[in-house]
Amino acid sequence: MLELKQVLGKADSSEEKKQEVLNEIETIENNKKNEKAIMDELDANNIQSVVTIENNMVKVNVFELEKSKEKADEIMKIVYSKIKPNQSIELVFS
Repeated sequence: MLELKQVLGKADSSEEKKQEVLNEIETIENNKKNEKAIMDELDANNIQSVVTIENNMVKVNVFELEKSKEKADEIMKIVYSKIKPNQSIELVFS
């Protein structure tokens, strides 16, 4: 993120490049907000997790002793309610 902000500060960066960087920063910030919203919702359901969003892949790493189909379904329903239609979920139990 720091590298992106440095591009904005360079006098020789084109307006097109600056706009591209601003869009990328906005995407990163939106992804971070969505990651937190998903983790908060899972936490509210007593499911500890780490969520990362890269491109259109939502990676959910769940720290759960119960590794059942029912638990996976519950987690997937929660996550699907928080993501965009074009995003996919990768669910991993740790």
